[in-house]
Amino acid sequence: MSELSTQQRWILQPLTDAGLARHQVHGLVLRLAFDSVVHGGCLHPSHLSSLVDDQPVGVRRAWIEVLDRMIATPEGRPGTCGPLRAEEPPRVT
Repeated sequence: MSELSTQQRWILQPLTDAGLARHQVHGLVLRLAFDSVVHGGCLHPSHLSSLVDDQPVGVRRAWIEVLDRMIATPEGRPGTCGPLRAEEPPRVT
């Protein structure tokens, strides 16, 4: 993975703080990008959270934070399928 910008590091920081190695973060983001392309950019919030179902609670919470940071970035553009946020946020147990 190439060197990350300050904004990219800020977006991904919760995952590294939760203990994921750089290659694990890379794999997770790559899977998110691939699934987004396959589904035309319209991913249901439950699908977004299912990408980390096999991870500990701290990583699942960090993933939700990363998704929130991705949405909040000024460079982010709204998709054609509406906001990624569900009316009820995914449960993290």
